[in-house]
Amino acid sequence: DVLREFAKGLATMLPDVGGVAYVKHLLDPLVMLCGLEDVSVRDEAVKSLSIIGSTIYGAGGNANVQKDFMKLLDGLVASESPLSRSSAAGLLCVPYPHVPVGTKTQLRQSFQTLCADEEIAVRRSAVVALGEKFAKVLDSHCADVVGSFETLCRDLSDGVRLQCVQSAAE
Repeated sequence: DVLREFAKGLATMLPDVGGVAYVKHLLDPLVMLCGLEDVSVRDEAVKSLSIIGSTIYGAGGNANVQKDFMKLLDGLVASESPLSRSSAAGLLCVPYPHVPVGTKTQLRQSFQTLCADEEIAVRRSAVVALGEKFAKVLDSHCADVVGSFETLCRDLSDGVRLQCVQSAAE
């Protein structure tokens, strides 16, 4: 419970660390929390990173800070830990509406990578993120992700397939 509250509290501390220019001091602990076993802590860390990311990309934020957030996402997607990769699925949609076309392509490719991950939990998180978040921000390139979704609908895991039904309904 302490780590969950810590993750939740970090989302509100941006003004306390000196603003967007010093956001790195909040990102590092949240990335660590994204890799923990406790799903409630990971979920809260993802929520906090989403809030911070929206602030970074909202109001025409600092380009260097935005690059740091993209590096954070790349690190989570490429992590050896399936828990971190699972957390990444819910974060790829945060910068998507605010980045140039080339970066959008990279974000979609990262999402497709997570959809094809060897770990069931990562694929399931990708399906959840698609239904709850990513589908809402995709533009005319949503066809890029449809193939991954169709593959997930035929996944060997019942949990992934069932989540596809729920995500399609959302």
